[in-house]
Formats: sequence, structure tokens, C-alpha cells
Amino acid sequence: MTESNFSLTSENYTYDHTEIGQAIDFAHRVILGFNISCLVLGIPVNIFILTAILTSPSLRLKLRNQIIAIMCVCFLVEVVVESSYVTYIINRLDEIMMNCDLKIFSFNIHVLADFIITWYVVALLIIYNAKLNDFDPKRLVNEKTLKIGTGVVLSLPLVLAVITIPPTIHTLMKQNPISNYRCLLLTIEDYQNLLVASTITPLLSAIVLLVVAIVAYRRRFRLGIFGQPAGVELMDGGTVVDKPVAYIVAVSLCVVCYSLHVILNFKDLARSFVESLRFFMANEFLENAFTYLLPLSWLCLDDVRERIKTWRPWCRTRQNVDITVSYNKEDNA
Repeated sequence: MTESNFSLTSENYTYDHTEIGQAIDFAHRVILGFNISCLVLGIPVNIFILTAILTSPSLRLKLRNQIIAIMCVCFLVEVVVESSYVTYIINRLDEIMMNCDLKIFSFNIHVLADFIITWYVVALLIIYNAKLNDFDPKRLVNEKTLKIGTGVVLSLPLVLAVITIPPTIHTLMKQNPISNYRCLLLTIEDYQNLLVASTITPLLSAIVLLVVAIVAYRRRFRLGIFGQPAGVELMDGGTVVDKPVAYIVAVSLCVVCYSLHVILNFKDLARSFVESLRFFMANEFLENAFTYLLPLSWLCLDDVRERIKTWRPWCRTRQNVDITVSYNKEDNA
């Protein structure tokens, strides 16, 4: 599902044309299968978790769950746009190479989604660390400022992504003298710089924040306040401190699913064309799986998991009907 910038061909490779043709046909079928599975799994998983959060007043109030809901929406947009795009053009490569509009649009969506998702994971870890350390913003600011701060936290990754990523890609493409030749979007150096801002920096930040959170959580355990409320709401309507399992799983998924993509764009690991196709297919699988595995990781949060266990959207709740019975007393006299 990614628009990876690493090359699948090299002048140093020597190969048989029949072998390479078979390898490309096989890769097309595999990538098509990955993207269909992404559509089949990614859309219902994200919609289910998003709807479960939005239809619960208690979950909806929490800042952490609001961020998770926004991430689900980002995943839905990415899945629908990119998987549909790849599925449509998998057998129309020549046609797409002559018209770069679809590829540029898909590429922008991919980079935007990477930027937004990874920085929202960082935001979740910042909020988690603040709760673990009993940070109470209500002591510092008034209610109005607190609401503005909540809005900033929710919108900042989205706004930064929209106002920086597309203009940057457009500028870099204009500076590339062969950007219109064979639909080459960016040079490898430009794409590496883009990866640093959209993926590498937030991933490293998330790892550091996760380590700090685990240390703080263990400190609470040693002090005998394991499982007790933090005593502050931190703009999210709840005081219960989460266990770190969900955040460990989320950061681990980010590292695993993005690592190969980052490595392949900084170092050519393939020794042959066929081997480069294998790396490309592995990268496609990881990034497709990420769109439904990360939302599932939030089931490790107690309140979200309990909501999913008890929520049955297909069962209509019976409405209580009030029946008023009146009696008239008749006189027989």
C-alpha cells in the first residue's frame, strides 16, 4: 500500500527476462492480495472501534479516546484511498505511468497518514506520562484555556501535516528536473528527509516516552499505588491510570511495521532484482497489516476492551413504554 521510493531495479542486477517477468506477475498477485485483505479487514476493524468509542458517552469524553478515534478515521482514509488505488492500477501500470495525478494523490495520502498516526502515538504517550506523574493542568489554567489546550492537542498533528507535507512534496517535485519522467516523485535524498520528519523522529520520540512511562509506572508500583487513580483528569474526563501494555504493543507495532520501510529507503539490502521484490512484498504486508493491527492494540485498554465486550450494535435496545391506566369509580346507588 505504500509508495516506497526505493528502486526495484538496478544496473548492477543481471537477470533472465523470463524469470523477472514471472517474479513481477507473482509480486502483482501478492500485493493485490495484501491490499484486498487490507480493505476487508482494515475498514470493518476501524469502523467498529471508532463507532464503539463515539457511541459511548464515557469513552467519548476521554482525550485519549478522542485521539484514537481520529487515528481510526485517518486509517480509514488511507485504506480506502491507497488500497483502492493499488487494486485498481495493479494491471494498469503503463496507463498510470502516463498520468501521475493518481500516484501523486496516493503518495500524499500515504505520507500524511504516516505523519499523523506516528505523531498521535507520541501525543498519547505524552498524556500517559503526564497522568503517571499526577500532572494536573487545572491547577495552572482556567477551564476555557484547558478547552483550548485540548483542541490544540487534538488538531496539531492534523494541521501540521496538511500545511507542511503537500507543499513540501510539491516543492521538492518542482526542484527535481526529471519528476515528470516515468512518474518519479522525489529523489531518494528528498524522500529520506521526509521520512525523518514523518516517521523516524516520532518513532524515536515514542520509544523514549515509552521507556519513561514504564519507569514511572514501576515507581507507582513500588510506592504501593499500583492500580489506583492518578487523582487528576488531565483534560480527558477520567482519573484511572492505564496499564502500559497497550502502549507497549502500539509502539512495538509502529517499530516493526515501519522499520523495514525506513531501512529499505536508506540502504539497498537486495542483491538481485527478485530479492528486491521480496523485500518490497514484505514491506507491503507490514504496512497493510499496520492499518488494522494498531487499532486492535487499543483493546488492551481496559475501558475500550470492556466496551467492545458488551457493545452489540446489531441488537436494538428495547425502549421502555410507559402505560398509564385510569380507573373510573361507578356509583351503583
